[in-house]
Amino acid sequence: MLPQKQKSLMRWLWFLPGVVLAMIVLVGCQGLTTSPSREVVAATLTAEVTVTKTPEQQQLEETVWVLQSINGEPALTDVKVTLEFALDPNAGRMLKGHTGCNGYGVPYEITSNGLEINRFQLIASAAGCLPESIMEQEKQYYEILRHTSHYGIEGNTLTLRTETGQTLVFLPQK
Repeated sequence: MLPQKQKSLMRWLWFLPGVVLAMIVLVGCQGLTTSPSREVVAATLTAEVTVTKTPEQQQLEETVWVLQSINGEPALTDVKVTLEFALDPNAGRMLKGHTGCNGYGVPYEITSNGLEINRFQLIASAAGCLPESIMEQEKQYYEILRHTSHYGIEGNTLTLRTETGQTLVFLPQK
């Protein structure tokens, strides 16, 4: 026969898995006691159905853009700088691309006032490239991109513009 302390311990160990399982079930079911109202369901269904893009948004978001000029000066001809308006499943709307040296990404939103870029969240790889002119162009590109507040598409040309009038001009990738 087992001493009284061991019997109590055995009962406790036998009982413990049941307690743990009950806690998991209760925590997992938390919030399942109510269902959403009809209004919430209707609003959710409406929001999912009414997501449509204007032709300009479609062109903007379904094109890989290649830099042509910075502030009216031609971009380096032997360096391909790209820009994409992408929807990342994890990060949301992202401007992403490659500067000919480094890859980059930054969150953005299209608003009624133009283009809103979260300039403090621009992320880029940090490779150094030669010749130095590539790095100079990249630095200027990032500076304008961070401060871009407006965009426009005329024909097949995309122009990003800052409040101070600095511009990046792109054409679709061929």
